[in-house]
Amino acid sequence: MTHARALRWRVFACAKIFGTALVLMMAAPALSAVSEAEIKAAYLYKLASFVRWPDSAFVEPAAPLRICIAGRPDVYHVVDGLTRGQDAAGRHLSAESVNPARPDTVAHCQILYLGEGETAVPAMLAQIAQAPVLTVTDRAGGTHGGIIEFVLVGGNIRFTIHRQSSEVHQLVLSSKLLAVAVSVEP
Repeated sequence: MTHARALRWRVFACAKIFGTALVLMMAAPALSAVSEAEIKAAYLYKLASFVRWPDSAFVEPAAPLRICIAGRPDVYHVVDGLTRGQDAAGRHLSAESVNPARPDTVAHCQILYLGEGETAVPAMLAQIAQAPVLTVTDRAGGTHGGIIEFVLVGGNIRFTIHRQSSEVHQLVLSSKLLAVAVSVEP
């Protein structure tokens, strides 16, 4: 390689590195501006890979794994986008918005997220009292009683797990999921 060619290559490499660094610095504020709804939606989407449901949780053998959201249209829209064309636990994923005023509509869900301050939470939880449904509530948002509860820890959204509730609902939670929880309560 000639000296001139080596010099051109170094200049090109330095310019490329500088350009990449500049793009990353400009994108950094946008990357850190992930919304609370996007974080919760990502958790809901990923939970499907760390839970095992009994066969009785599905109406038919090829039924999709349904992630249902009550009372949070913003979370629903993100989950809907994340699940399109995706699989988890050997099943197609689907997102559904359920009406909090109609607790009878949640029996077909495998994951049920009960949004902030929902007054219908007790009725919805009663509807699926021992059914194989992973319930997720938002302690910071005023709902609780789910197998998994979103909590705020140091300004970050994390979750706690109520292990005994998962057993009542015939769900097997991965040890990896238990390991990343803020707490695992009996």
